[in-house]
Amino acid sequence: MKICRIFYVHGIRKEKWTTNNQSNVLDDKYARDVYEYLVTYMIDVGFAPSRREISEKLDISGYDVSKAIKKLEVGGYIKREKRKPRAIRLCHYKLVEKL
Repeated sequence: MKICRIFYVHGIRKEKWTTNNQSNVLDDKYARDVYEYLVTYMIDVGFAPSRREISEKLDISGYDVSKAIKKLEVGGYIKREKRKPRAIRLCHYKLVEKL
């Protein structure tokens, strides 16, 4: 799906066509690994892991974890609340309680 963004520069109308970000997000290795870990962790434990836990488990830097989480949020895979720890929700999964 193509998206047109219209903006004005010095009174001149400009158009920028982009594709939907969601299809390209999981092409990034870090984003794919972080997403898979988030899904499995949240299914097993019931809440999101901290960035430090993700970093230690996947053996990547905290900066790369932050970039991957931002890409997943922009792509629509997760939603998060600012300035709250472990405030990540999965958009395409519905978690249910274990019996």
